[in-house]
Amino acid sequence: MTQSSAVKAQNDSNLIPATDLVTVSRAVADLRRGEIVLVQGHDNGEAHSVAVIAAEPLSQHGLERLCDIAGNDTAPAIVIPRVRAKSLGQACKNDPFIAFVSATQSGVDADRLGEIANPLLDLDALPDGDWRPISMAEHAA
Repeated sequence: MTQSSAVKAQNDSNLIPATDLVTVSRAVADLRRGEIVLVQGHDNGEAHSVAVIAAEPLSQHGLERLCDIAGNDTAPAIVIPRVRAKSLGQACKNDPFIAFVSATQSGVDADRLGEIANPLLDLDALPDGDWRPISMAEHAA
């Protein structure tokens, strides 16, 4: 990169602030440790947030904490890549991610969610719930 293009890049208003990058790095580290992360965003001027926990290190205690944060009316959901959803026999469009939403809060346990996410496992049966295509821009609700 030439010096003039570096200066132009530094002055570009579309760059992500360093504080945001630090926040994202911390959130990723928290997810890897099995912690719950609150993801916030805006859609058409309306604020949305969703509590997230990684499926791989998920424990029953972590799932219960997530359900407590989400409230009684919200069933747990797991977002998996399209390739994994296809391996589970779920019809997918060209959406990069698919969400499995449990039929009820008590309809699935932490081990089962981890099995759904694990690409190395072949599952014979899936818990009751819905498979929903999602996009990166779509808010979770």
